[in-house]
Amino acid sequence: SALLKCILERVLKKHPGCIYTGHRCIRIKFGSSAVAADFECNGSIVSHSCDLLVGADGVNSIVRKYVSCNIDSKSYGHMTAYRFMIPSPSPELLKQTEQTWNMSISSSIHSPAYHVSSENSGLNVVVLEYDGGAPSQPRSANIDELEDVAKRSKLDFIINMLKTEKIEDLMCYSTYHVDAEPWHQPLAVIIGDAAHAYG
Repeated sequence: SALLKCILERVLKKHPGCIYTGHRCIRIKFGSSAVAADFECNGSIVSHSCDLLVGADGVNSIVRKYVSCNIDSKSYGHMTAYRFMIPSPSPELLKQTEQTWNMSISSSIHSPAYHVSSENSGLNVVVLEYDGGAPSQPRSANIDELEDVAKRSKLDFIINMLKTEKIEDLMCYSTYHVDAEPWHQPLAVIIGDAAHAYG
């Protein structure tokens, strides 16, 4: 997506050559002073070792299975999330969203909006609808679907945005409750969607 591409570009600019792609973590091995992660890569198994492993591998985290030995559960969070990018926000929208988090709140929906570029060249918007529907795999959504959600809860900020701004990468996600305990071991820790209540 445009959001991940933006994040990747910023990371590679600061830390060239630090990203390995095409790896799928399958297990973790703890040693006395190091931890190793085994990955499937191009039909082979490769291993990388380090002195601290950070599991930021999402709601279906493999690392969590090895770190959260007491509690590791996931259940549907009864919330539907629509996320989209505005690659070239208008000056008016940039001013409206500057240093702001929740732009629209109703009884059943709220919509955070935040900048993903220090050069003001991208805006990420999320519309969260409580009890929005049955859980499903991440999928592409259409503008009419999002507009219906916004109109139903009178989210004028989102309605106006859909009329005046160019929208890209509109996706729909189900959210989940994640209960994990502990969040860390001596050589590994989980963060983000791998660890917290909603992923």
